[in-house]
Amino acid sequence: MFETESEIDDPELLELLGEFLQEAREGIAEVEPVLLDLERSGAQNTVEVANRAFRFFHSLKGTAAFLGLEHVCRVTHAAESLLGRYRDGSSGPLGVAEVQLMLNAVDVIRIMLDQVEIDRTDAGTATAVDRLVTRLTAAVEQSGVKPPPGRGLQPAAGPRRRGRRPCRRPDEPAARPGAPDRRAR
Repeated sequence: MFETESEIDDPELLELLGEFLQEAREGIAEVEPVLLDLERSGAQNTVEVANRAFRFFHSLKGTAAFLGLEHVCRVTHAAESLLGRYRDGSSGPLGVAEVQLMLNAVDVIRIMLDQVEIDRTDAGTATAVDRLVTRLTAAVEQSGVKPPPGRGLQPAAGPRRRGRRPCRRPDEPAARPGAPDRRAR
């Protein structure tokens, strides 16, 4: 089982971790210039830009969840939630504040990737993650746009199974420690 403070030590997971780190860094190399261009010049701000960034955060979140990297999941989920407002174009273009938050998320993710590469855990990034997630969540809440039902999943309390991270809605009570998970899969 993965625990929040434990490191990844299974040889197969270490190989997957190496691939994850490489793909995450490649994703940053693709997404960051687009976001920087938006911030600096107000370049064409299209739904495609929001979709591209959303896909990056979404993909990163999925693999991070599989590897038990809770803090990477929290940042990517919060960034994904903010970008979700802009994916269909109905909320208008991304504003400068939102673009800066996305760039902050990329910076924090880069730091987490470096830590994960060295320590095989993201446990030492909690403070930076808490601050950023608070800011991202506030931006989503200020928009007044509520996520559709079934969105907004968070890690469930209690033990985790290897390779699978249970999730729950924010309004769903956490499972009692040691209680079986009876939710439908």
